[in-house]
Amino acid sequence: MQTPEPKIANALWALLQNSAFVALWSAQILSQLADKILLTLVVGLAALPGFLTDRWISSDWRDSLIMVAFTAPAILFGTLAGIYVDQHSKRQTLLVCNFIQGFLLLAIAFLPPSFIFLLVVTFAVSTLAQAFAPAELAILPLIVPKSLLITANALFTVTIMGALIVGFAIGSPLLRWVSELLPQLPVLARVGTVGGMYLLANGALAIVPDHEKLKPRDLTVGGIWHNLQEGVRYVRGDRTVRGAMVQLVLLYAILAALIRLSTNLTELLGQNREDFGFFLAATGAGLALGAFLLAQLGDRLSHLPLSLIGFSGIAIALLLFALITELWVGLAICIFLGLHGALIVVPMMALIQHHTPETMRGKVFGLLNNAQNIALSLSVVMVGLLLQITASLMEARLGFQVVLLLCSSMVLGFGLWTWRLTQGEETP
Repeated sequence: MQTPEPKIANALWALLQNSAFVALWSAQILSQLADKILLTLVVGLAALPGFLTDRWISSDWRDSLIMVAFTAPAILFGTLAGIYVDQHSKRQTLLVCNFIQGFLLLAIAFLPPSFIFLLVVTFAVSTLAQAFAPAELAILPLIVPKSLLITANALFTVTIMGALIVGFAIGSPLLRWVSELLPQLPVLARVGTVGGMYLLANGALAIVPDHEKLKPRDLTVGGIWHNLQEGVRYVRGDRTVRGAMVQLVLLYAILAALIRLSTNLTELLGQNREDFGFFLAATGAGLALGAFLLAQLGDRLSHLPLSLIGFSGIAIALLLFALITELWVGLAICIFLGLHGALIVVPMMALIQHHTPETMRGKVFGLLNNAQNIALSLSVVMVGLLLQITASLMEARLGFQVVLLLCSSMVLGFGLWTWRLTQGEETP
């Protein structure tokens, strides 16, 4: 008889005895936290008087441009970053990415304040993050025995979700606190804190051994194009996989819209604009809680149309945002939204894994990643445009409520349509 609990405990203990893994994991924690706090940092800096020199850009468009600069590199360079990582030392890639990210952020404090330069730095730091992510996952099998890979990947996944929750929750108060410690140099205090996290991660990475043997690969443009076409043909031909992917893409678009809407919501609630991270942290907590509950009750809930329930709950949450006047109510709604988001992401990911042949999974998940990142940017731009239009036609709060009503209706309509593509197939 199998005894999962002792095996898990032994695996975790074995990982903690592996100094190379602990070093890599420590670097991941620092880098993930820095990545999440980065968005709060840039939004806060853009609102400082010194960075308002480009007055032809309105405040609403500033937030949208920042978020596009934050997400666009994943669309443009995600595939190329993976190819680069395959042909270069993973450890060196991690070290170089962290060093340049830290250096670029520190440069903000020593150059004349400019919103355009802030956008360039955000874009560059996010671009380097595209190489960091595949490099840390690719180096994992080089330092962890095959028998511990599942546990190691699970720990990495928990860290990513934890960084999402903690990073957005502590970002604003942490940056405000360091600014108060150095009131004469508030910009240096802020960028030094986030940039320092990237540089500290390099201190941990120095312990990771570099025993990788690189093999030359002939990755021509023709070969990459052929693989891309093969993946697209498979997705087009499998209705179930296509439906699951569309639902996941729609969910990511919703989460991106929430990021954009939360900046306006904080202002309407009388809070500091930088405090929008609290809403994102609450949503992440809801996602984590929902995933945990599904792991415990999945079999009992498998007969239910989980993704349809998820989209319906998200649509209700967006409507409720239009009515709130207290911060704690908004946080509770975010947790509610995250819980229903888990009803989409968990079964749809399992559905894709079950229906996709092993030889096609890399291509399918690569296409999914690109589609999700495209949805992130388009959603941010669309919501920004809607907010701009409604702000010019009506009072700010009423315009915000109209945008929420439109988003809620679209979520419910698209959710129902995409659910029909996988109806009867939600449980693998």
